[in-house]
Amino acid sequence: MDFACEEVNESTQPVADSQLENSVEDDETMFIGSPWGRLTPSSAAKTFGFRSHELKCCSSLNFDNSLGKALELDIYTVGRNQKCDVVIDDSRVSGCHCRIYRTWEIRPGLSSRLLPYVEDTSSNGTFVNKNKLKRRERRLLSSGDELTFLSPKIFEARFTAHIFIYLSPESAAIMSEQGTCTYRSLTLAATASDRNLERDFQLCEEIGSGTIGKVYRAISRASGQFFAAKIIPTRRFAFQRTFSAADLLEEARMLRNLCHPAIVSVHDAYNEVDSFAIVMQLVEGGDLFDRIVKRGRYPEPDARDTMRNLLSALAYLHARGIAHRDVKPENILLRTRYSDVDVLLTDFGLAKGAAVGSHGCRTFCGTPQYLAPEVMEHQIGIDSMASGGYDGAAADMWSSGIVLFVLLSGTQPANSIMEHKRSACSFDDEEPWRSVSAEAKDTILKLTSVEARRRPSAALVLSDSWLFLGCDIAAPSPLYKRAKHVE
Repeated sequence: MDFACEEVNESTQPVADSQLENSVEDDETMFIGSPWGRLTPSSAAKTFGFRSHELKCCSSLNFDNSLGKALELDIYTVGRNQKCDVVIDDSRVSGCHCRIYRTWEIRPGLSSRLLPYVEDTSSNGTFVNKNKLKRRERRLLSSGDELTFLSPKIFEARFTAHIFIYLSPESAAIMSEQGTCTYRSLTLAATASDRNLERDFQLCEEIGSGTIGKVYRAISRASGQFFAAKIIPTRRFAFQRTFSAADLLEEARMLRNLCHPAIVSVHDAYNEVDSFAIVMQLVEGGDLFDRIVKRGRYPEPDARDTMRNLLSALAYLHARGIAHRDVKPENILLRTRYSDVDVLLTDFGLAKGAAVGSHGCRTFCGTPQYLAPEVMEHQIGIDSMASGGYDGAAADMWSSGIVLFVLLSGTQPANSIMEHKRSACSFDDEEPWRSVSAEAKDTILKLTSVEARRRPSAALVLSDSWLFLGCDIAAPSPLYKRAKHVE
């Protein structure tokens, strides 16, 4: 489409000198040059080099109702033409695809206020939260709205997606005061009385939930970065020790001190009156359990790549004396929707330091189907109780062996239940085991050895022939291949 948008040569529209001041809300006292909004590229769009774009106040905010219509202020353009404020270099995007601006809302008897809008100026439509705007149709914008400039039915649309963030004058002032500063000490951050989660982050849609809380997509009001905010209502669990604010803070501190590409990182923490929030790295691919259910089972090359990432995380933890104690597909996340193997370990609520060694752990905890025999027996007071404890690292290795079994077969082994915990994993002659290599089966048997001392460490398994010989094998999902092709 030929570029045709009269505003493109100038990103803002000045206000006439004759405009008269009218009654406006006190919070509209923003100065020229101060940001009132931001367009932040989605994680997929960032792979194409898109950066956050601040929408700044470039005009006087005086209101003139003598004009008989709302005046458009601070106009920004998005499109293919290089003169646009935000350039989307795709032939299917119109020269001037849409305009983003603010305008006064006239409220009889009340103070007028500025509101942000997007207006479509394209031939193919602008999509707000996957809803199409017709040509010249405008839509009121809210923080967290997703704008795409190709139909959501087209795979490549996600690579054009941007998130709109509305900065009220109050949040803009906070951003100016705080900058990008964060507390070095998570304890100080969580206990600071002047901090509030929703003041610092825009909470968007729910992206996950569990028995103790919910996880929301969160956007930093200061930087525009995306995070995941895990919010636990502490009042509901006031009489359960493991969900106290002190225990939740300990989980956050443990994660804050870890730095590994296959472990979810923690950014911040908030201890408020009725809840405790942990702000973490946003991981958008869902959990491994759901991915296994979707695929039925993993082919061996994908299972190998997945386990290499998981075992790398466990080797890192065990080298630091930390046992996870709840390794299972539900606690393993996929970094993106486009890869089936790029996983990160999360949920350290049961993790324990100084847990490596024959007496490292004494508590029965975890998910029964993935618990090692010595942990289950610790519950009923045999063997492990007499010896005074169990090795948390060895217990993690058993759990990882069960994860590998589930990956390759899509089913639980017989020894996932208490009655058969002291029996070895078995493989019948039918599919899928018929097509699984002897080396993969041997790896499962080593990891799920009934005797904890016979299980290899994560570091040792990583040098095992089955994993080592597959280092050059890359078997991403078809969707991931397609995404890479688009890039």
